[in-house]
Amino acid sequence: MDIIFTKFKEEAKKFTILYINKEDSGLPFSFYSCFKEIYFTSTCENGIKLFDNNHIDIVLVGSPNCIHDPKHFVDVLRTKQYDIPIVSLSEKTDTNSLLAALDLHITKYIVKPIILENIVKKFYELILDINKKNNAKKQHKIIREKKLKSNIDKLTKELIISLPYPIAVFSNNIVMYKNKEFDKLLKYKKIDTNKTIDIQEVESIFENKEDFCTKISDLPEHKDFDKKFFYQHKGETKIFIATKKYIKSHTFAQKSFLVVFNNVYPLIAQTAMITYQKNKIQTYNELLEDVLTKKLFTSGEALTHIKTPDTDANILDTFDKNLNDKDIGVLRRSRENKHISSKDYLDSLDESTIQDIEDLHSTQEEILDLITIFGESADIQTMDKIINLLSSYATIINYLIEFGDLSNAITSLINFLSELNNDILQERKDEITIHLNNFVEDLGNWRKNIFFSQDTLDIHYLDSSLFSSSLQFQIMLSQDKESQLDDGELEFF
Repeated sequence: MDIIFTKFKEEAKKFTILYINKEDSGLPFSFYSCFKEIYFTSTCENGIKLFDNNHIDIVLVGSPNCIHDPKHFVDVLRTKQYDIPIVSLSEKTDTNSLLAALDLHITKYIVKPIILENIVKKFYELILDINKKNNAKKQHKIIREKKLKSNIDKLTKELIISLPYPIAVFSNNIVMYKNKEFDKLLKYKKIDTNKTIDIQEVESIFENKEDFCTKISDLPEHKDFDKKFFYQHKGETKIFIATKKYIKSHTFAQKSFLVVFNNVYPLIAQTAMITYQKNKIQTYNELLEDVLTKKLFTSGEALTHIKTPDTDANILDTFDKNLNDKDIGVLRRSRENKHISSKDYLDSLDESTIQDIEDLHSTQEEILDLITIFGESADIQTMDKIINLLSSYATIINYLIEFGDLSNAITSLINFLSELNNDILQERKDEITIHLNNFVEDLGNWRKNIFFSQDTLDIHYLDSSLFSSSLQFQIMLSQDKESQLDDGELEFF
């Protein structure tokens, strides 16, 4: 008994009891003194209030007389805490009383008179059961939290991996999570993505250019449009605006932050193209005015297009007097320091981009079919369809930042064609048909040589010549086929 009583006192001091009784139950003082606290009351109403306002571990009912409706009282307690242990003291030992106690889901039923050894033993057993349940609850909670944390981590990883932007989570300046787009940036710069990567290695992939940032640690905790990161690989340029967000994570003991890199270079390129087109419209106005007022030709002789090695140079000399610096830059672009082979360039493209290029084959076939139809009918509706498909073609190419000049060459032709009226289309359908066929076939050969046969040493071989050809065609259509100058006949073909 001494051993059990000692263990009982050690455990009982952690528990609080609500004791409901109208008369002295005869419980020994040594039993009372073992508990952390005991709340006494003589009515069920006060008992429920005490239960609501205090932490109660065990409810002890000392006399059946204090409970008018035992079932209601027990139901109320079970509603508030479904597994609260309820102990009943009673003088009755008959079968009906025991069955009634079972129906009420009484946890322990102790028969009077109360003997210290007996009640200590019963309460010690009850306390051990409570401890087991509490430990089971704790373990279940731990397992549930671990599972929840594991699911959250898994979901976080999957979310980061699936997003189309380069994303990384840093903790103690070490990359803890990263997605495939972030991996690409590292792999292109020859960084092993299978090992631990620190923030200095990540910062090393960015070009140290004037007005650009390289330090992730310098980023504020919001999007700062003045802090841009310049990234380049095999001629492909990306300009990132990074968003930095500190996060609270139970996974990492150190302070962690998330960085999302948003590539704004396509937007910058698109804005530049819009500005370029505005300048081009102004250039066309000036160029066509010069053609119509004969300012281009001082000799009065007809300009005849003969396909010789010097043709482009001669025509460009004439164009240079009337084009702005941006147009001349396209026509006379020096590629000496930017020769990129098709094989090297393709290494920088993802599968979706290559698929878009492959899809251009069907677009090209549709354009050629429409050109054939135009050659027969020369109606403005067919030309509109050709223009729409050429616009789609130019848009796809424009996504390939490296081919901005080529996209502009196509777009410049589109802008010019859209200004032609039905009379000019009917009158000059043969020249238009021939030029469009040659133009589209050149694009097809360009696509084949770079993206399929991959035997091109310079992917920019078509940029200037296609733009030059487009300008020649536009000058040709801007003049009547047999416009007379003062001293002879002027013919473009």
